[in-house]
Amino acid sequence: MKSVFVFLIPFIAIMTFIGCSEIGNDNAGNVLAEQDVKADFFQFTDANDVQPTQLIESNEVVVTGISGNVAVSVIGGKYSINGSNYTNNNGYINNNDSIKVRGVSSDLYGVSNNVELSIVNAFYNFKITTKQVPVIGVEDVNYESNNEISTSITAYKDEVYNDLTFVISENIVDVDHFEFSVSFEDQEIIADQSINIIDNGHSKKISFTPSSVGQTVLTGLLVNTLTNESLITTLTVNVVELQIKANLFAASNSRDMVHNPANNTLYITDGSDVLHYDLLSGQLLERISVGGNLIGIDINQNNSQLVVADGTRFENTSSRFDDEVNLYFIEIDSHVVSSMVIDAEFGESGSYSVLYLPDNKIMFTTDYAGSGGVLVRIVDLGSDAVLYERSIEQRTMLNANNDRSIIVLSESNSSAGPFGIYNIETNLTKRGRTDSFLYDISIDRNNEFVAIPSIMSLKIFDNIGNLIIRIDSENYGIPLGVAYSPVSDLLFVPWADKSSIGIFNSITNEFVENISIPHIMNWHNNKGMNDGRIKISKDGSLGFVQVVGGIHSFIIQ
Repeated sequence: MKSVFVFLIPFIAIMTFIGCSEIGNDNAGNVLAEQDVKADFFQFTDANDVQPTQLIESNEVVVTGISGNVAVSVIGGKYSINGSNYTNNNGYINNNDSIKVRGVSSDLYGVSNNVELSIVNAFYNFKITTKQVPVIGVEDVNYESNNEISTSITAYKDEVYNDLTFVISENIVDVDHFEFSVSFEDQEIIADQSINIIDNGHSKKISFTPSSVGQTVLTGLLVNTLTNESLITTLTVNVVELQIKANLFAASNSRDMVHNPANNTLYITDGSDVLHYDLLSGQLLERISVGGNLIGIDINQNNSQLVVADGTRFENTSSRFDDEVNLYFIEIDSHVVSSMVIDAEFGESGSYSVLYLPDNKIMFTTDYAGSGGVLVRIVDLGSDAVLYERSIEQRTMLNANNDRSIIVLSESNSSAGPFGIYNIETNLTKRGRTDSFLYDISIDRNNEFVAIPSIMSLKIFDNIGNLIIRIDSENYGIPLGVAYSPVSDLLFVPWADKSSIGIFNSITNEFVENISIPHIMNWHNNKGMNDGRIKISKDGSLGFVQVVGGIHSFIIQ
């Protein structure tokens, strides 16, 4: 099972034990407590020279020398007994059981994290140490000068997340009379914040975040503003790897988001605009002006086009319903915006949730000007023909399985809590109810379970609508949203009025752990596309959740 983290801070765990006395250290540095029953000596092999922010598993050992069930616990990671699921809960172990631990390496280079396992009152450390700051591949340094100024350049990687820093030192005293400019070749540079030039005594530091792997050329121009003498310096750097860091992508009116795996960017609906963010640098690339009141968003299967729902209500004093329902389309390569207009039924007021389907089709739902029923539609994008219509409640949320062959629908604005499981191939819908107002829904990667949150509970149904388990809100919190991983057996559940996301095993439906995020998520009064709206990237490596102030991304390991 994968584990998930947002960030880690190296720490030293200090524990005080009452009723037992320390009798010293064994050869491996494991502190032993005086106790009649203790396991025979064993040790975990240290993990050295590992990459930052990686999930690292220890060697497996067999525990001997104990009798009966004895207590086992862990700090700084998780343990697995006899190949069972990893856990950080206190438990018990028997003689001849095998055990291993795992933990996440530091997000800094050259730093050690410890996973400390306790059996009875003996402690066994698994030490995980990240590699030293890597040397950037400086392939060539060329100097061209028309004066006596000499310049030395060093390049290094700034801790983590691939910030490349260049330090330019001059053998001159009056550094204030020199200007330094920088340009790049073969590397897309994010505007405004990618390049930092910092004066420090007789040196200038230039930092930037590369956007792609490969070779890039930095050209520096140093000019004496008094004499106009100049020095041109070029530096060729080979960018070996890039990593993604957790971040908050600011959006004051965010409603939904979608990840583009082709270039690791994020699109967010925000009022009348779609915000386009770079995940590597966290920088806003473009604010795409679309118009309307944008809500749901999705990306097609080949990552070439976005579809966006427009929740704009038609302002007409003589009528409370729209003449039409709007959808917008954004081309990924150019960000050119086009629209589609669908004739509205009585009371319909704006589009709400939208999904791409196979064979160049979309499915979307709508809102109502007041309280009432609307339609869910399937539209052929080649002909703009409406292929399917069915009556549903307003503000119905859509979600789909991996290949988009099964669509799940949670219908809002009804205390009965109706939901549906629609099979595209058979054109049949299995119906169910939760007896609570609904606002989100998700189906697992094996098409076996459907998770539905409400203010009262998190309910898991089978794929024909039968209730499997009810997890009351008083146990863990009020679930704001749900998202199954498309590649692993994990279910992610953000909690209302908290800064944490719950993780459940999607096979057993057992609670695994809560992960903390540095942002709060408020209760949304049974209205979806708000705080707690959560999605997982197609490869299962990233999560995106709506929080106060925008969209927070987190890494899934």
